[in-house]
Amino acid sequence: MTAQTGSGEPNLGTSLVLSSIAAAVIGGASLRGGTGTISAPIYGALLITCLSIGMNLQQINGSLQPVVIGAILIFGAALDAYRTRGR
Repeated sequence: MTAQTGSGEPNLGTSLVLSSIAAAVIGGASLRGGTGTISAPIYGALLITCLSIGMNLQQINGSLQPVVIGAILIFGAALDAYRTRGR
């Protein structure tokens, strides 16, 4: 990102943190640790990327997009908690 913008900003990648955590959780990685596969977070990243591109194409407000991704992250974490509760 620094090479693309041509400047070294300290806050340059802060918007990518939510998307990367959401991609891992949607892909099946547990927030509590444990086992996982390599391909699952890749599929989660593809889903988050497609969702972001789709929201841009539908001209959804840029300030609402992190809210949607955060809601998906909460849903994925709740699903993980429900799935591991029985163990």
